[in-house]
Amino acid sequence: MILSALILIVSCSLLFFYFQVLCQRILRREFDRAYFQMTVNAARLEFASLRKGLEFQTAPLDFAQCRLALQCDLLTLRYLLKHAANLKQSLSGQERLLMLYYRLSSVSFVVRHWLGLNEKAAILKMASVLQYFANVVGERKFRMQADPLAAAE
Repeated sequence: MILSALILIVSCSLLFFYFQVLCQRILRREFDRAYFQMTVNAARLEFASLRKGLEFQTAPLDFAQCRLALQCDLLTLRYLLKHAANLKQSLSGQERLLMLYYRLSSVSFVVRHWLGLNEKAAILKMASVLQYFANVVGERKFRMQADPLAAAE
């Protein structure tokens, strides 16, 4: 009984480890340019300013405001991912994996807040996922402007 529980624990921990490594590998994708700036400015997203605020943090974070801003950014970017130059009107496999990664990071953010631990790491993970999504949306918009017929595919 103890051996089977140990095998289950090790298997689950390896699954989460490989899932995180896979998501980090997706997030390391290099884009031609910083497309996310265009998307942040156009959609008035907050994650970039939150990230900068964490670098030069002088005041404590407002948990509710930070969580709400990140959640609003996620909803906006999810809508844009589904509808910006996307004929299938659905998320790709990588985007679904990153959505799950974002949700797990969001749970980590809430748990860290409850336990009084450093929330900065969870916020940075969530912001990096949002930056990736903003880069994808910006890249699609750029390709759409360059060649409208090829970009919609």
